[in-house]
Amino acid sequence: MVSLAIIEAGLRLYGIEATGPRSLTRLAINEFHPVLGWWPRKHERYFRSSGYYAHFNYYNLDRMPVVKDAFDRTPDPEVPSIALIGDSFVEGYYVPYEKSFANLIDEAFPKRQLLNLGVSGYSPGQYLLRARMQIPSYNVTDIIVFFFGFNDARSVNQGTYQGYAKPLFGEALDRPINVPLQRLRGGGEQPSVVQRIAWNLAIYSVLRPLYRKYVSPPATHGLSEKAFFLKAEEVAKSVRLMAAIRDVAPAARFHIVYLPVYHEVLNADALAQNLALFFQYCGVEGVSCQVPALDALAAETLAQQYIGDQAQEGHFSEEGSARIADFSIGLLRGR
Repeated sequence: MVSLAIIEAGLRLYGIEATGPRSLTRLAINEFHPVLGWWPRKHERYFRSSGYYAHFNYYNLDRMPVVKDAFDRTPDPEVPSIALIGDSFVEGYYVPYEKSFANLIDEAFPKRQLLNLGVSGYSPGQYLLRARMQIPSYNVTDIIVFFFGFNDARSVNQGTYQGYAKPLFGEALDRPINVPLQRLRGGGEQPSVVQRIAWNLAIYSVLRPLYRKYVSPPATHGLSEKAFFLKAEEVAKSVRLMAAIRDVAPAARFHIVYLPVYHEVLNADALAQNLALFFQYCGVEGVSCQVPALDALAAETLAQQYIGDQAQEGHFSEEGSARIADFSIGLLRGR
């Protein structure tokens, strides 16, 4: 016990803290904002632990995720920049940031800088607000907004997310209808006594991927195939909010990229319906909308593109991130 206490103390001194479910720690990791709801802390380093990865994440002086070497820098306002906007996929929530598709895109354009405006849990209203807050400060030449229907479309008409307040837009897009937001405490997950003890240990944060792999594999989400059929009105509003980001930097090349849910690729009917809605409302808004080549996500290799057994987490693995990076790099180069 004494040895474990010493190890625990050493890990905490090194900056590795206890972990917990996202719904209970969102404002411990992030900072409350009365309009956005939450956003990354400025110049922050913290240890992120999940059932699949455990590593440090770094956020620069303008609250953007970066590699460790860029931790102490602020992006140059004069350098031509690529802005990526989205949720945890863009932030690089699970894989080490060096392996995220955002960083791989950054490395492909050494003469430009990448502005990563991705934040876990965000939906299109927050994309628009964060773009308005930060993009005008930079020389942005290209913007890619990533549409993940499972989160974006389903959350677009909600004023809370995992028990935290988030901005909600009505018909007018000048400002949300529910700001300033209240600082809510979050919730939704009721951990057991054993889970509470584990989540309060830095040792568990380090060992969590091994524990989840060998001792307690994560359960499936229990989502039916119907859960991946998107609603027309939600897709329409999501694309409309995303398209409004064009006005923030009218001279920038602008694209919206569709990120398919694992089960969509396996369900041809769901994928066809969802893509039809996506392209329909992209046409209404007159924006360039793209979908990565789905043959690269063929069923026989699909599980390797996402994290976890049968993509239980829904996020891209290192292999999947590399494929999305290759697609995005080609898009930025005009291919």
